[in-house]
Amino acid sequence: FYGVLEDYQAGKCDVLAVGREDTMMDLELLNMFCDEGLLYTNSLVLENPVAFPIRPDLSSGVSYWILQGEKYHDITLTNSKSDYAKTNRLMPKCNIELSDQSVEKN
Repeated sequence: FYGVLEDYQAGKCDVLAVGREDTMMDLELLNMFCDEGLLYTNSLVLENPVAFPIRPDLSSGVSYWILQGEKYHDITLTNSKSDYAKTNRLMPKCNIELSDQSVEKN
């Protein structure tokens, strides 16, 4: 993602669309986003489902427990990564979540 950010900094593109899941654990990159005034949004640009590699005989059981964790315990990969980042102080120097920004009213 550093190369993509370099292209953005060089003016080769006007928008930078990167996945939160792919970049949220890289503190150096997040701080570079801060320096550029870039934010994560909840806008969907592209959706590409990813599956865990698993043996066919285990897939239904794993799917069941993933659903149970999400539905009843709010356990998700995103939440786990966020908790890890907070616990280990992997917080960028700015708030890069647009949804967390306050909106000024005129």
